[in-house]
Amino acid sequence: MLKGINHFNHSGYINALKCFEKAAKGDNECALLLSASIYYMGFNGVTRNTRKAFDYFKKVATKWKNPIGQYYVGVMLLTGEAGSEQKKEEAIEWLTLAAEGEWNSAQAAVGLVYYGGLGVEKDYKKATSWFNKAVQADDKLSGCDNETYESEDLVVYLFNNRRFRLKFNLKAKQLLDEYDLSPDYEDDDVSGFNLYQEASTDTQNKKRIEAMFWYSMTGAPYLKGVCQLTQGKICLLGEDEDPNKAIFWFTEAKESCHRHGCYLIGLMHFSDDHDYYVAMQCFEKAANAGHADALAMMAIIFRDGVLVDKNFKKALNYAELALEKKQLVGMYIIMGCIYDSGGYGIKQDCKRAFSMYTKAAEKKNGMAACILGVYYMVGHKHIRRDDRKAFEWFQNSAKYGYGDGQFLLSLYYLRGTLVRRDVEYAKSLQREAFMNGSQIAAEHIINVDLLRHMFMAMQFLSLE
Repeated sequence: MLKGINHFNHSGYINALKCFEKAAKGDNECALLLSASIYYMGFNGVTRNTRKAFDYFKKVATKWKNPIGQYYVGVMLLTGEAGSEQKKEEAIEWLTLAAEGEWNSAQAAVGLVYYGGLGVEKDYKKATSWFNKAVQADDKLSGCDNETYESEDLVVYLFNNRRFRLKFNLKAKQLLDEYDLSPDYEDDDVSGFNLYQEASTDTQNKKRIEAMFWYSMTGAPYLKGVCQLTQGKICLLGEDEDPNKAIFWFTEAKESCHRHGCYLIGLMHFSDDHDYYVAMQCFEKAANAGHADALAMMAIIFRDGVLVDKNFKKALNYAELALEKKQLVGMYIIMGCIYDSGGYGIKQDCKRAFSMYTKAAEKKNGMAACILGVYYMVGHKHIRRDDRKAFEWFQNSAKYGYGDGQFLLSLYYLRGTLVRRDVEYAKSLQREAFMNGSQIAAEHIINVDLLRHMFMAMQFLSLE
């Protein structure tokens, strides 16, 4: 077993697995659990085998009542990785068993289940109760050796047992602190529980998820910030709405080195009480820590000149940093608008603006598709007028549910341009555009109604 741990500490997962499986034959609980873990994640050269992983986890969970085994049996049943379809009711039973066994990750997971209504009715009170237990567990249980935080390596202890000493480079700890699990699960969305699926998206995320996985095996309370954040959201969503309590929990999350808490505090000050100064401080702090949405807000602040002088150069810089962290389509729109108009430290560049709008439209953004349609409808700088391309972009914009795009598309059907004239369809598009918040559709409908009433009044007066 200890030889396997040594292989693990030097990233020799294949040799580590051989040692663990050999030790597991002698009914070694920890060895079997580690074998299951390596098969579950498919670390460094080991072929992923969910069937073996599930069987091993289940044996550990049933034979030794091990809460980590119970937790991962629940997770695999919830995500459908156990070799069959999702079995949510059974999954929640296993997760609850693990949570009752005072395993931190399981307590947080059960809280998320009730928060999102995953296989159960949404129940904010139950969610809050489990989140409180998970947060309180932080004070009682820690698999981390905090004295080593400033050294090159971070030392953690598997299953909180000091015989099983694992080493992480401090960068792994930093990756973990930066992970923004902001749970907004709706109904059947269990993607946040599928660590392997999350890990396979990109290299940076894979390193982070691997760190999360091993931390869950140590008992280190890495989900503390998530629990605090979600409790804050419950204070805004629940029956007893309490913004002050929400800010308290977001602040607690911020103190847990969770930059998302800092961002949410900023958002509340920005949108609710318009305390832009405090909001700016929070956004700046979260942005400096690399939070994608905070970087996006800083881009908007410098573009619009909220509390600061307009500075398109800084806005572009923040937008580019936000895109590096997360594919926020709105950043392409912001960059497109800046290059389109120019000024405030940036030279006008219509080609780059067109490129930005195209990138956003390719990601099914209705506003960007509408802007491209207008470019081709009227002609713009280096863009020649092209009614066919304009029509196609308005079609795309309407399909993506953008009101102005729906209204502009309606004009083609109203006039019979490039298509067969269809007044009824044009009117339905205009009504839909109005419902989707299109100001030009609203003004058009009001003006048409006004003309109709004026015409009826004139007819009435002429009869007299």
